[in-house]
Amino acid sequence: MRRHHGRLPAADHREGADRRFGRRPAPGSRRNRCGCRKTRSMTPSDDLTKPAADRARFCYFRDQIPLSDQQLARARNALDIVRSFMETQKTLDGDGFTETSPLWTGVTDYAADLVAGEQAALERLRFLSWPFSGISLLHMATSPEVIGGPTDYSDPDASLASIEARGLDLEMSHALDAAEQFSALLPITLPQQMGEVGWLGPHGVVNLDTIAFSERIAMMANFGAIQHIMEQTRRHVVVEIGGGFGGIAYILKRALPNLHYVIVDLPSSLAFSAAYLSATRPDARIAFFDGRSEANLDKNDDFLFVPHYAWSDIVECLQHADLGLNTLSFAEMTEAQVDGYGQGLARLLPPDGLLFEQNFDDRRRGGLNVPDILSRYFDDVSPSETGPILRGVPKLWAPKAA
Repeated sequence: MRRHHGRLPAADHREGADRRFGRRPAPGSRRNRCGCRKTRSMTPSDDLTKPAADRARFCYFRDQIPLSDQQLARARNALDIVRSFMETQKTLDGDGFTETSPLWTGVTDYAADLVAGEQAALERLRFLSWPFSGISLLHMATSPEVIGGPTDYSDPDASLASIEARGLDLEMSHALDAAEQFSALLPITLPQQMGEVGWLGPHGVVNLDTIAFSERIAMMANFGAIQHIMEQTRRHVVVEIGGGFGGIAYILKRALPNLHYVIVDLPSSLAFSAAYLSATRPDARIAFFDGRSEANLDKNDDFLFVPHYAWSDIVECLQHADLGLNTLSFAEMTEAQVDGYGQGLARLLPPDGLLFEQNFDDRRRGGLNVPDILSRYFDDVSPSETGPILRGVPKLWAPKAA
């Protein structure tokens, strides 16, 4: 059991710089109440005569709150452990489950600086996380021809200026509405760090990713999945297969602090979620498990990170979960992998446990129709009416009766 626990003070908002990725603004620049930096030079977002100005203003990369020394140290400590997972993965024999699916191109190559723990890459983590959702915050786009090519991350604001120039469109206005509707029960905005750019309203920054999260959270609430883990009399266990950069984990844990949140993922993907959550949740207890040493799981940990090759080990050790999650990655896996996760989740979830997943039918490009596999172990208990869905078909599953 490899573990890393710790509590860190609040970020000291120290200015950071890295020549290879570009410079931070001058220390003399000031921030407004929302955290956005006001500079002496006029930018489009400073022009309060724009129609969008009474509702939201655009926040650039230069408006980010820099990571503190403590936050950087936590992220780098997490990455030290994740790199050991990556080395272990190289030594494993292929068994149909541990190898990477050919449909997942991976993130290691273009995110090598992040995996290495370089500050400039960590400050830009959200720009690098587009393969998880297909959404590029740097381009505020989803088109593969726009986001899939070589990208210069040294001066993000040069790209972002054209996004602000387009103005606050209808989709972003709806995102601001959703942020307001969810704000009391389940805030869906993310911290203004590590490259979280977009339109800043009264309840935080919104962008294409928060639109996707709004839809996902709304579906989970509509299906009863969130209510299932809201009871505060005991600590609920959530197991997310494929945690992306950690966005859903951040949102759920922020709203429901009594969760023990387990993320199982490829080591190269764990680099994102482990670094992100270690930095943005400096008060959280962080732990790692790879099945290679004596297991002593502590459900008082807030987040537990597990490499995919240790899935059978964590199922044996964890023994119980209340909610399983997967969004947009089961369809990119092999049948053996989805079957293995399905079997494991069916063992972990009690009769009243739930699995929420949202995936596309990926058979057109050689992938899977996920329900064909999950139905071996689960019954579909999804509501008949789901409303218009933009990003995958949501399903709610309950373990088959023994």
